[in-house]
Amino acid sequence: MNGVINEIEPTGQEAADRRHPPVINRVQFPSAGHDEIKVGEMLFEGSRENASHQATYGATKAAEATKKTLTGTGDGTATAFSFDFGEVVPGSVKIVTNDSTAKEVTDNGDGTLGGESESGTGTVDYATGHVSVTFAAAPANAKTVTATAIPGAGFVGIANDALDASEDDGVNVVLHGTICEGIAKYNGSAASEEQLKFLSRHGIW
Repeated sequence: MNGVINEIEPTGQEAADRRHPPVINRVQFPSAGHDEIKVGEMLFEGSRENASHQATYGATKAAEATKKTLTGTGDGTATAFSFDFGEVVPGSVKIVTNDSTAKEVTDNGDGTLGGESESGTGTVDYATGHVSVTFAAAPANAKTVTATAIPGAGFVGIANDALDASEDDGVNVVLHGTICEGIAKYNGSAASEEQLKFLSRHGIW
């Protein structure tokens, strides 16, 4: 990885076969105090430092990315709920209730919901963002069921170098093309199979 920024002119066949070198660009962070960025970290679009300067934008790690929120309402009987987000990042879905005995269902990162809690189970289609959850016990009447996920549309690329948390600077980011096997990370952990599929859908493989 750690490629050199340069101009490339792949042939049509190279582009079709995905054999061209990675496309790399500089991504600026809006302020110091962000988390440490490591090589291979998946980055997502954050708030723009200067709205009039569209070429410079902030990026965040997945844990800091702006999440999309959808809600439903319990009736004391229904246990099944569904939500449609559009494409979401594998591993980012979380569903909670505000019952007196709150329920929480999390994304296992493999298309299933459940996590360590026994609150419920479900499935998520990462490409479409359709989420189905069935709670072990019905949420109480008029209580809110809140689902959050990181939208896939906010994905920027893979960090090509590191950045210390105290630095107010930027990193070179692979926007498109091939990266070394095993280098991609999601919140500090190696990318899962579903997260690698997500990267492939966004032109990184």
